[in-house]
Amino acid sequence: MKIIPYQQIDFEKFEKCIRESCQYTLYAEKCFLDVVSPSWELIVAGDYEAVMPVPIVKKWGVKWVIMPMLCQQLGVFAKEDNSNRNEAFLSFFLKSYKVINYHFNTHNRFNILNHHKTNFYLAQNNYQEVRMGYTISRRRNARPLASAEIKIGNSLTKDLKNFFLQYQKGYSPKSTLKELKFIEYFQSQGKMHYVSCYWKGNLNSLAILLELNNTIILSGFINLPKLENYNIPSLVIDAALKKFIENKNFDFYGSQIPSVAEFNQRFGALKTFYPVINHTKLQIIKSFFFK
Repeated sequence: MKIIPYQQIDFEKFEKCIRESCQYTLYAEKCFLDVVSPSWELIVAGDYEAVMPVPIVKKWGVKWVIMPMLCQQLGVFAKEDNSNRNEAFLSFFLKSYKVINYHFNTHNRFNILNHHKTNFYLAQNNYQEVRMGYTISRRRNARPLASAEIKIGNSLTKDLKNFFLQYQKGYSPKSTLKELKFIEYFQSQGKMHYVSCYWKGNLNSLAILLELNNTIILSGFINLPKLENYNIPSLVIDAALKKFIENKNFDFYGSQIPSVAEFNQRFGALKTFYPVINHTKLQIIKSFFFK
């Protein structure tokens, strides 16, 4: 098992391994990682029989591992998943890097890694069949309303951009601007879609959708702190599913927040889990002194 710097990766072998793996996820594609984590590296077993992409941030002369924005899962990729091999990768990984956080993928199995996060997912299907999988209350909440205007487009207009910058939660202003740069880049590649809802002319809700291969990812969902109608978020997601679900899978991109998880699940979404490493500041400090 060895670390291969970005410049020395055999990308033909890497992409073959990723795409033939039983754990395939679009987050591990080179074209995606190159944007969200330009200095990523690779742990390789054998002649690319198994690989593990590692996103790197360099600060104070130290390589830190931290999951990049818009990237939910990475982990170990091979033709078959094997918990012993996964744990060998994990051990090598923790000995080789200063890890702040790292997310394995939903197919990676471990006997020793017990921390997980949740995700929600809808497979490509006929919209009417998907809608029948909604809970009764969700179908009721997603009924069209006379005062609600849904707009779907592939351009982040000034109106939408200002709404994003003003109401995006969970990031510092600097991180929000960084996320915006990623969004604008993927938009330039024709991979972004936006579903918005105006209530009596006022923008209330915005879903930011990233299209990667056969999947639509809900990479951002922003709502007014005080919605003018509490059914608006349901209308927006329903509109997104009506537009895309017949041809694309739909990834809700989480969430770990119970109320948001419940919101996602009421669309009939499948709940999945993926193993994670999250180190506290104290654990990180100790890692400098103890091996």
